[in-house]
Amino acid sequence: MADDVNEPHAFISYVHEDAGLVDELESVLTASGIKVWRDVRDLWPGDSWKAEIRKAIKGDTLAFLPVFSKTSVNKAKTVMNEELRLAIDEYRLMPPGRPWILSVRLEELNLPEFDLGAGETLSDLNWTDFFGAHKTTNTMRLVVRVQALLGSVGPSIQAQSDAAAAASSRVRGPG
Repeated sequence: MADDVNEPHAFISYVHEDAGLVDELESVLTASGIKVWRDVRDLWPGDSWKAEIRKAIKGDTLAFLPVFSKTSVNKAKTVMNEELRLAIDEYRLMPPGRPWILSVRLEELNLPEFDLGAGETLSDLNWTDFFGAHKTTNTMRLVVRVQALLGSVGPSIQAQSDAAAAASSRVRGPG
C-alpha cells in the first residue's frame, strides 16, 4: 500500500529523535510543491520497510536529503546509515558533478565522512544549514535546488520564502 515511488520525489533520511524539525522541513518542501517520501507517511502496516525504502531510494528519487544532528551522528546504529549507504550506491552510478545528495544540518556539526568514491566524502558536498540567522534563505536555496532537480518551475523566491515562513510558523506555532 506504499505510495507510488515511481513519481519523482525527494527522499528525507533522518533519525526519529529529530522528527519535529524534519516535520518543519517537510512542510516547507511540500508547501513549495515538492513531493516528499518519508517513512512516517509512506510506510504502511505490513510493508516490508527495508524493501520499500530501497525502492523509494532507487526509484524516482531526484534528491536524497540526509538530515544530520548531533544525535544522528553520535548514535551507534541507525537505519539512516543504511539509507545513506543505499543512496551512495545510487550516487556512484550518476554522472560526476550531478547534485543528488543534499545534506541538511540541524545544528553546527561536522558531517560524517561517508566515502562517496573517487576520493570524495560526504563532507565534500555542500550542505544546507536548517538553523541560525540564515535558515530561511538557506532553506529557500535548498527548495530551488530540489525544484530544479525535479524539473519544476516554482514560484518566485519571495513567494517561496513566504510559503516557508508560513509552513514553519504552522509547525512551531506563533512567536
